[in-house]
Amino acid sequence: MNMNKVVLSCFLIIMITLFHGCESPWEGECESDLAAPIVEVAVQDTVDLGSSIPMKIQIANGCGNFSYIKTVRDGNIIYVYPMAKYVGCVCAQAIKEQTVNYALNLGSAGDYTFQFFTTNGAFLTENVYVR
Repeated sequence: MNMNKVVLSCFLIIMITLFHGCESPWEGECESDLAAPIVEVAVQDTVDLGSSIPMKIQIANGCGNFSYIKTVRDGNIIYVYPMAKYVGCVCAQAIKEQTVNYALNLGSAGDYTFQFFTTNGAFLTENVYVR
């Protein structure tokens, strides 16, 4: 009878440890906003001053949801990063592609170079003339 109590106690300790171990100690910490790489982009090469530059951007984004476009400007060079919100610590989905239409207004005429963040961390370059 005493041995049964020991076995039952050990069993209960193991079960409590297993169930407690299934809870994620990082719950809520696996959420981030990251740049989603661009697979393809279509941009007009000439636009009128004061009008917007329409861009059709196709992004690779397996687990996240598109949030917004982040641009960083360095003179007439504009770096374009589609941002996506990733939730969860594990991504089991295959890569899916999303198309985003984005219009950007520029304040002055001239030649502009757009650098779009791509899948290998490099940039895809598109030139636009604003007249």
